[in-house]
Amino acid sequence: MQDSSGVRRWWNWKSAVISAAMRGPIFFFATLSLGLRAAAIALLLDASFRTVLAGFMGALTQAVRYIQPTWIPALIVVVGMPVVNHTIEYFVHRHNMKLGLAMGISIGFSMISGAFELFAMRRGTLVVTEHSQSLGHDILRFPKLVADFVMTAVRALLRIEHTLVTPESRDRVDPSRPPGGNVGRDTGGES
Repeated sequence: MQDSSGVRRWWNWKSAVISAAMRGPIFFFATLSLGLRAAAIALLLDASFRTVLAGFMGALTQAVRYIQPTWIPALIVVVGMPVVNHTIEYFVHRHNMKLGLAMGISIGFSMISGAFELFAMRRGTLVVTEHSQSLGHDILRFPKLVADFVMTAVRALLRIEHTLVTPESRDRVDPSRPPGGNVGRDTGGES
């Protein structure tokens, strides 16, 4: 059997399968009001290019997942890749009368799913190597990964909030104080 490491390096079949399965329905249902035939065409069009593109983008995500600082792969995956993906997606689906709705959903989905895929790949899930687990095994890990992903996002947002709200600004903007400062509060004998 011939070594397939070159294919594995440039095409992540797990990303291709999951992306095609998740994206096709977006375009199918967004186009369904135009008729079953139009929806089926949108689904098939999306699957035809998505399998190749998502496989390549998944391999790229896998390749950059450990680059430091961690914001660099995050920027590549959450901003750069969606720009490329959705430019191609636009040209594939440009004749679809419901393109705006489907593209909007797809762009939002790309940003979230890209961040999740990067998170999962950093933990050894969804990677394609000679020693990687099966797709079924990876999918069974999703509930815990999703919970960890959400908690990590919440912690990151709280860190950002803490960084942006310094002790000095907390004194200036105290939500427990009524507008007008200390009006009606005990000010320690001051009037």
